[in-house]
Amino acid sequence: MKYNPDNRKVFEYLAAFLLLRKNLFEFQMLLDDYYFNMGYPQLPKAFEEAIIILIYNERKELVEKYNIPYSALERFVKFNEDISTVKSNTGISSLRNKYKESYWLYFKYWKPMTLDEITRSSVY
Repeated sequence: MKYNPDNRKVFEYLAAFLLLRKNLFEFQMLLDDYYFNMGYPQLPKAFEEAIIILIYNERKELVEKYNIPYSALERFVKFNEDISTVKSNTGISSLRNKYKESYWLYFKYWKPMTLDEITRSSVY
């Protein structure tokens, strides 16, 4: 990124990699350094949801910095209410259906694959 700071594809690839690794500290550093130069009209949903996780870990200043909409914060509160009621695999299954496009579900329930696991499961 430092040699081509306007390369949106590299930025998105690196951001996705950091999110999949659940490395929110490095993800926020990447956003702080490059996001505002990328010309996004608003944060992509996964980016927004990752920032909200940071917000709820005592980083309230990020709401204003990244212009996080109140509706997204409300969705996160609802997500937390829903997961607090899950008591079985059936409940987790219903969460998967309801939040299947959410970074929060991935962050809460899935662990990143190691390079060895990726290599062994590859079809190539």
